Amino acid sequence: MRKGNLSKSEAWITLISTLWRSLSYPIPALNLTKDQCEKIMAPALAYVLPAMGICHMFPRDIVFASERYFNLGIPHLYTMQEIYRLLDILNHTATLSITGSLYQATLELLIIELGSTEDLHKLPFLDLHHLTSYSLIKSTWELSYHNELTLRHNIRFPQPRERDIEIMTTFFTDQLPLDILDHINKCQLYLRAFFLSDITDGSGKYILQEA
Repeated sequence: MRKGNLSKSEAWITLISTLWRSLSYPIPALNLTKDQCEKIMAPALAYVLPAMGICHMFPRDIVFASERYFNLGIPHLYTMQEIYRLLDILNHTATLSITGSLYQATLELLIIELGSTEDLHKLPFLDLHHLTSYSLIKSTWELSYHNELTLRHNIRFPQPRERDIEIMTTFFTDQLPLDILDHINKCQLYLRAFFLSDITDGSGKYILQEA
């Protein structure tokens, strides 16, 4: 590409069918930020856009937007990464593959850290993301939150008692200040208490002294 004299159509084909394919192949297993993806794409776009007869400073909103709206329609690596991961999660968890088991284990860890089995799209990412570890599932949760996607799961922990409640889910609905919520979350993780019954006596009316 650097030394060859490519036509406009050849530059387009090289970008979409060769370079972008090579870059997109490993991204479902990666967890790159949007800024990192744009740094990876920058050298290629700096060459290809002028080769296609387009200013290299052309607005990126138009470069990456859909051709349906008369834009260039060049796929953004970050968008591709998140879409491919969503497809991986759906396909692998449905077929019960090893990769699917890893995704499920990561989701279970995120649920334990949050202290809630609520579907992820119901939980505000911006308010609660600091409670969880860095993971592929967490990135998918962020994507679903910012793009208003519905992301459901069927992971439910058996209740030790009838009409038991999840401690953190109760506090989430109370809309407590984030610093207080953070302290409560750390306490429930330290006590390994997911349900209210984990910190109460046999009657369920009193919190145990050690808790």
